[in-house]
Amino acid sequence: MSKRRSCSTIPHPVQNTRWIIEDDRYDNWSPNVLEFYYDGDTPTCYSTYMGVTPLGKDWWGGLLGFCGNGFIQETHINAWCNKLMYLRETQSETRPCQSNDYRWTIMPPHFFNMVVEQKHDAYSYADGSRQKFPAFWNVDTVYMPVSHKDQHWLILQINMLSLKVKVYFPNNCNVMHCGESFCIHKKIHQILLEFESPFLWFLGRISYWQLSGINETDTLECAGDDVWPDNGDHTGRNSGVIICMLMEKLVQNFALTWEEENLQDACVRYRRYMADELYAGRFTQKKN
Repeated sequence: MSKRRSCSTIPHPVQNTRWIIEDDRYDNWSPNVLEFYYDGDTPTCYSTYMGVTPLGKDWWGGLLGFCGNGFIQETHINAWCNKLMYLRETQSETRPCQSNDYRWTIMPPHFFNMVVEQKHDAYSYADGSRQKFPAFWNVDTVYMPVSHKDQHWLILQINMLSLKVKVYFPNNCNVMHCGESFCIHKKIHQILLEFESPFLWFLGRISYWQLSGINETDTLECAGDDVWPDNGDHTGRNSGVIICMLMEKLVQNFALTWEEENLQDACVRYRRYMADELYAGRFTQKKN
C-alpha cells in the first residue's frame, strides 16, 4: 500500500451496520448495504435521509456505481445533503459551546431551480419553518449544489453577510480546450446571471434584509472559482461524487487537501462510504 493511500481520509467499508434508529426488526435486515444490494432482505427499504421514499436496489446500485450510466443522480445528492444537515443538528446540540461552527446550511439540489422559477416551496428551506433547516438570517454561509444536465455539478458558496458567491467545481475537462456541451465551468457566468435577480427577490420575500440587519443590495458579487481537487485528474462520471466529498469537507471545516493516489479509486470508496452512511439510517415504514 502506498504512503498516499495509507493517508486516505475515506472511512473503510462497514461490514456490520450500526443503525442510528432503534428498530425491533433490524436483526432480520441485511447487515450492510452491499449485502442488501446483492441479496436484500426486502426489495426496497427506507432511509431517514430520504423520508418515506422507498429505495430499491437500482437506487443503491446507482449510488454505488454498479448500475445506471455511472453518474449519481440528484436524488442521491439530495440524500447526502440531508445527511449532512442531520449531522449539523446533532453536532450543534451536543457541542453548544461551538455554536459558531454551525452557522451554515445546505440547500437541496433542486433549490436553485425553485428560486429561479419562484416556487413557493423554496421558502421553507430559508425561513426557519422546515425542520433541520435554519433561517438564512441565522447562518453565515449557504451551500448550494447545482447541476448541468443532471450530470456535471458545482457548489455555490454564498456568504450571507457580504452576498459574495464562490464557486467550486470538479475538473472534467482541459480548461484551454473545453467543449461547451460538457464543461460546467463554461456555464458559471450564465448560472450566476440566471440566479442573481431571482435570489435577491427571494431574500426580500423572506424578509431577509429586515431580519438580518444586512443592507439590501441589488447585486451578487462573484468571489472567484476553484477547481477541486486541484491535482489535474479528470472526474469523468464522478462529478457528483466529488461534489458530495467536497461538501462534507467544507461544512466540517476540513482541509481541502487531496490525499488519494487515484481519483477513480477514491470515488469508488467514497460511494461506498456514502451508501454505508445512508443505509445506517434505515427504518421500518409504519403502516396506517
